[in-house]
Amino acid sequence: MTAVTFDVGYGVMIPTNTCRKCHFNVTDEKLLQRKLKEVKNNMKKYLRIIQIGDGLGVRFPNQIVKALNIKKGKQIQIEPDGKGMKLVL
Repeated sequence: MTAVTFDVGYGVMIPTNTCRKCHFNVTDEKLLQRKLKEVKNNMKKYLRIIQIGDGLGVRFPNQIVKALNIKKGKQIQIEPDGKGMKLVL
């Protein structure tokens, strides 16, 4: 096994061990869960509500568009979530 660190984006690096022969990765489960929470936290962005015709809209930054593979015309769902709303792709 060889120690390797993966850059998963949003400033998060995950150390893991990789088999030299089959390239299988072994990562501590608790560490992986912490790093996934860190990625989600780093992905949080404040968005400005803008005027679009007679209605209102939200513009997604390119970083989020690319990371979530959002395409023009794709439908999303908005639903209540605790004290706010969440968007579901």
